Amino acid sequence: MEIKRLISHEHVMSLDSQNMSEIEPAIIARRHSDGKISLQQIYEVLTQLKNQNKISKQDREGVMGVFENFFKERFSN
Repeated sequence: MEIKRLISHEHVMSLDSQNMSEIEPAIIARRHSDGKISLQQIYEVLTQLKNQNKISKQDREGVMGVFENFFKERFSN
């Protein structure tokens, strides 16, 4: 999964390059050794970044929406 492509400004309008540079490595660091990650883990990462004032509430909601749609499309079959 290419995180940078998923969380691009094209998909989450409130994000700027600084926000993306905070989110991408945090999500990568949270993944399991097999490369998998859950929506709950993504939410926890985003909430931590929000609480540290590195991203806004709108950023968190937008990125979560993108990942929810990605997981829904990928695993709905």
